[in-house]
Amino acid sequence: YIIAQCVGAIAAAGTLYTIASGKAGFAIDSTKAGAFASNGFGAFSPDGYSLQAAFIAEFVLTLFFILIIMGATDKFANSNFCGIVIGLTLTVIHLISIPITNTSVNPARSLSQALFVGGG
Repeated sequence: YIIAQCVGAIAAAGTLYTIASGKAGFAIDSTKAGAFASNGFGAFSPDGYSLQAAFIAEFVLTLFFILIIMGATDKFANSNFCGIVIGLTLTVIHLISIPITNTSVNPARSLSQALFVGGG
């Protein structure tokens, strides 16, 4: 499962890169925070957060997101609202963590973007 997640994320990032590179003047500026939607800390954090802050934010928010998904899709949960609950949770997570790390809450997504920016 983990390998499939990573391969899928890399394939998606490669597809996005191929499409974007078809535009004249496209370039990934790996010296700027959030280049190619990558995550970062320190100088590569949108607001300059440290490695410790970035790691804790991503870890806690990913854990929270997984718990919400597991609770919303549980056989005892009201399945009519699971999509809304998961979607709103992901929205709130992004609103909280975009300034910290540029948000991922998915290690495979973080890896795939980093490979194209040069941080992998």
